[in-house]
Amino acid sequence: MIEHIIDILQHQVGKENALTATEIAIELARRKIATTDREVRRTIAEAESAGTMPLLLGGRGGDGFYVAASYDELAERAESLWGQIQSLTKRLQSYMTAVSAAGVHIPIGERDANAIRTDRTKRANWRATALGIGPHSHSHRNQRREEAA
Repeated sequence: MIEHIIDILQHQVGKENALTATEIAIELARRKIATTDREVRRTIAEAESAGTMPLLLGGRGGDGFYVAASYDELAERAESLWGQIQSLTKRLQSYMTAVSAAGVHIPIGERDANAIRTDRTKRANWRATALGIGPHSHSHRNQRREEAA
């Protein structure tokens, strides 16, 4: 599908000629390619991430898709992507702080086989504890106390 998207976008030079994902999906439908705007955005993002998007897209999210016609349009796209990185980094840091406060360690960037196995065990124990059925849960401790008495 990316080949068809590239064919459509190569004629959309400059911000004033931007097409939304919905407009691209409609044009693809005219070409007998059924898709959604979400699929269009995903396909473009994957091509950019893989380095297989031959067009230099410009703009910020919400501007639509177009081939950059100037340095400013390229810089705007780079700034938009950088902003997304900063936002996701902040969200991840907040999330990891909350997870850590709950006593859970998630080995981000350390995903070897042992870490994944250990992580699965931790997840199972944490889930059981959170549900009140694990070896560290209050109800389980009370049950052991009752059995011991």
